[in-house]
Amino acid sequence: MNKKSGLLAFILALLATAVFVSSVWAQQPRPLSEISDDEVNAIARKIYCPVCEGIPLDTCPTLACIDWRAEIRLQLAQGRTEAEIMDHFIRQYGDGVSAVPPRRGLNWLVWLAPFFLVAVGGVVFGNYLRNIRQQQAAASAPKSTSKKKRQPKETAVDIDDYIQRIEQEVDRNK
Repeated sequence: MNKKSGLLAFILALLATAVFVSSVWAQQPRPLSEISDDEVNAIARKIYCPVCEGIPLDTCPTLACIDWRAEIRLQLAQGRTEAEIMDHFIRQYGDGVSAVPPRRGLNWLVWLAPFFLVAVGGVVFGNYLRNIRQQQAAASAPKSTSKKKRQPKETAVDIDDYIQRIEQEVDRNK
């Protein structure tokens, strides 16, 4: 038991050291030459050009966009994550540079409006289908061929009253 416990403790210590060392290595700056264009463009496509309206940074050929892509490359080389880089650009230039609106404040409307519109559209479409079915059912109902006006249906109270009158007539005729 002692040897197994010691071996288990050694393995756990080795794993903990490996996790610690790998996180330290991840924080080390990388040379700019190791940062690929794909890594830069993965972030750049989520940021809009500051000069051209509505064009993602990864496809815009303006000098401002070239500078921004160089800044993204530099920040990646410094070990920053995509979220940190996006936060940097949003803090510096405002929410308008983000291709994906942040989920806060009135921007929630952008995220919730499609679901709301689909739900309202479903209700309207359901009512439309129900009306069509009701019209088809009314059209396929048998129509009376006589030209007489339909008499209103008698209610249960009228029938009971009618039966009482018939019984009184029968009793009088006896």
